[in-house]
Amino acid sequence: YDSVHVSKDICAGETCDSAEFPVLDYDPEAKKCVCHPHPCWDQDGTRHSCPDEKFPLLHYREDFAEDGSALPKCECVARFEKPATGLRGSSARHGQDWGVCAFSSYAPPMGRSRTWA
Repeated sequence: YDSVHVSKDICAGETCDSAEFPVLDYDPEAKKCVCHPHPCWDQDGTRHSCPDEKFPLLHYREDFAEDGSALPKCECVARFEKPATGLRGSSARHGQDWGVCAFSSYAPPMGRSRTWA
């Protein structure tokens, strides 16, 4: 999946239909939308792929080392799909075919940072 911000806000209406250059991005120096190859297709000479049907999407992200430098990461993730009815035991409302989530605020214990799984 492309960045929602890039595809909806910056490059609305632009698409990357080429199998060789499928990733939509914005080049701030050229001030235009561009199509790139997937960054995981050549990560230090390694071409990553996702053969597992449960995790078919190749995802690129960057972690940061203690010195602040970027650590590129390629991983296989599941497709985004609507949750099934009865998510975590809740019952579907009349005419509703998806689960309902509720969030509450969370303050981590002192001295600990917040992490998300």
